[in-house]
Amino acid sequence: MTLARFMARPVGRGLRVVVGLVFIVVGIVLFVVHVAIPLGVVLVVLSVLLIGGGSANVCPLAVVTGGPFRGRDALSV
Repeated sequence: MTLARFMARPVGRGLRVVVGLVFIVVGIVLFVVHVAIPLGVVLVVLSVLLIGGGSANVCPLAVVTGGPFRGRDALSV
């Protein structure tokens, strides 16, 4: 539950967006340089999930650990 509360707060949401942006940059570089094209694609897809989850205030990882999916629910508990 601690993870869900942290991820629902502005710091956790911002962290997910920043990590998502870093993943996009690294994924595009890997894709363009042809070093690891599949890894680049995976990083870009993962970044979209991180940025989307951070901006929508949802956390699929919290569900796996037993927390609520919606950030609002995590903060109210």
